[in-house]
Amino acid sequence: MTQFEKLLNQVYAAWLGKLIGIRLGAPVENWTFEQIRDTYGKLDGYPVDYGVFASDDDANGPLFFVKAVERYGKNVTAEQMGETLLSVASVGHGFFWWGGIGVSTEDTAYHNLLKGIKAPTSGSIEVNGKIMAEQIGGQIFSDCWGYVSAGNAQLASDLAAKMSSVTHDGDGIEGGKFVAACIALAFKETDARTVIEKALAYLNPESDYVKCVLDVISMKDAGMSMEECRSIIFEKYSYANYPGVCHIIPNTAIMIMAMIYGDNDFSKTLTMLCECGWDTDCTCGNVGSIMGALVGIEGIDEKWIKPIDDLLISSSSIGSRNLDTVSETALYFASLAAKLNDIEIDEKYRRMIESKETISFFDLPYGNQGFQTKENRYSSVQLKTNQKSLKCIVAQGFPNKTGKIYKKTYFVPSEVYDARYQPSMSPRLYPGETVSFVLSNPHELPMKFQIYAMDVNHNMYVGEWFEAKAQKQEVSWRIDCPKDVLLCEFGLNLLYEQRIMHDFFLIHEVRTDHVFNVEIHWKDQCMEDWGLDFGEIPWKEVRQCTTLKNRSSITEKGLWIEGDGIMFSDVRAELVSAEVEVEFEGEIDIMLRAEDFRHYLGVRISKDAISFVKRDGENTDVLREFGEKKINQGKNTLNFSVKNGLINVEINHLYHYETETSLTEMKKGAFGVVCDENSRCLLYGCKLESI
Repeated sequence: MTQFEKLLNQVYAAWLGKLIGIRLGAPVENWTFEQIRDTYGKLDGYPVDYGVFASDDDANGPLFFVKAVERYGKNVTAEQMGETLLSVASVGHGFFWWGGIGVSTEDTAYHNLLKGIKAPTSGSIEVNGKIMAEQIGGQIFSDCWGYVSAGNAQLASDLAAKMSSVTHDGDGIEGGKFVAACIALAFKETDARTVIEKALAYLNPESDYVKCVLDVISMKDAGMSMEECRSIIFEKYSYANYPGVCHIIPNTAIMIMAMIYGDNDFSKTLTMLCECGWDTDCTCGNVGSIMGALVGIEGIDEKWIKPIDDLLISSSSIGSRNLDTVSETALYFASLAAKLNDIEIDEKYRRMIESKETISFFDLPYGNQGFQTKENRYSSVQLKTNQKSLKCIVAQGFPNKTGKIYKKTYFVPSEVYDARYQPSMSPRLYPGETVSFVLSNPHELPMKFQIYAMDVNHNMYVGEWFEAKAQKQEVSWRIDCPKDVLLCEFGLNLLYEQRIMHDFFLIHEVRTDHVFNVEIHWKDQCMEDWGLDFGEIPWKEVRQCTTLKNRSSITEKGLWIEGDGIMFSDVRAELVSAEVEVEFEGEIDIMLRAEDFRHYLGVRISKDAISFVKRDGENTDVLREFGEKKINQGKNTLNFSVKNGLINVEINHLYHYETETSLTEMKKGAFGVVCDENSRCLLYGCKLESI
């Protein structure tokens, strides 16, 4: 195993441990020990079978905050960390708990940033008060800094301190440093107590946080049983003694207890912790990370891993980033760790990271890339990762009957169990894309295969049937379907020509190329109902979009946007042309290539001017003014194309503007529209083409 492969496996185990802890604790979040005991008894698995689970704030933070080092490097500042938060979270919905200014620490700090209060002042005790600054959020989002440190606890601690300071202060920062340092140390250590004690070296020894950790350790050293220790914690570190919604100290006390009494056993540690109650998804998430790094994938029982099915649904402001896999995101974390720590990335993984395509790989245990099977009485297929491939075990297949292996590329609300954190997404697959499977059929099973895609209305689009050879072969199919359909899955149809039992074939690699040609007629879309959020308020979002302020809606004419931003299409694609039918008032930005709502290249249109603009955080630069106004106040057709370093703008097929521009700094990006606070527009339709 190469150095990078070892790193990837360590990061994967830690990240998987985090997601397991979240899924374990989410059903009983804010329950008491007595309520959990009386309802579920002793936990031995997940208390609720979530099925498809939309991850909460505990996963959103690590997954998206780490973009700060991707953009700014290891010397990133706290101010740049604050800019990252504004870039990845929408205003007032999704991502984390929006409990209100003065109630939710993150909500308060986010609005400080919007008002121009830079980090670290945005999260400081001076501005927000000690109670607000020392709630639990500073530590629940800090796992990522352990992942990208590659075992460098000082680096992990330093990065965590900067990010935690965006929203927290005091012990809120100490907790972030502690969790990040523990994960980094767990990459090299084998004992949880050793990890805890070494991590304390990176903290302020006079802090209440350190005093709490040492106090719990002293109980163990005094010979107390776990039950005695827990009883004292419940009394001494009760929520009643620590004001605020969810203070960091009580939850840290039970985290330490579980780790020092858990005998370095992943299951024992997490179930012991979850049974204590309080902020269970946060505590179990952090400890899951630490224990996952400590014991590795081999030390995690598959009963925790299999229900996750390698699937990760998030709720950032970037719709096409909100549907991913644990495997892909683990590779993302590991690649950043390699860059920050000068570790060579193997050629295979470098190809995956740098490719224009999305390449699904099966190197990681249980890493099935979200592929599933559709069982019926005539077809039974199980999927298992095996020697860097996906082993498709045909337990039962009857002649002239069919089965299928598929992957979801879009979820509608009815398919997702829990949506408290308001997930919304853009599809991961579009009309015109090419799907490629690399297969082998070692025992030459008598069966045929067919690549297919399916839309949200369950219409199926299929390629030609083919036979798989014993040796590896690649089969590709360009999705042939109407340009205006919303695709929700793709995969392989299976046709058994003879009875097959107890045998298998292999999938080695799957690719999608992000080269599409799509049309969206907005009046035909809908508002998707995701149920109730934390405030028991119904949450609806525009289908296949993410919004900045949730002020957009589908009407009988089209998509209405008022003082809002809306993003759709795939941030991984390289758009070369777009056609938009729009009616507007005020000033709007057409984002031709957007990383997020605060980083994009596009065209600004107002009643007085047409300009090519670049937004980078707070700053928007006008790179070139195209010329005099030629736009009606009524319906307009705007055409944009990017070729050979030139951007072309055509208005109503009459007026044409062209200017040189360099898009090398942002070759890829999503499409969208941003209206400033006093502007509004109606989108009738759009056509997008990528290469």
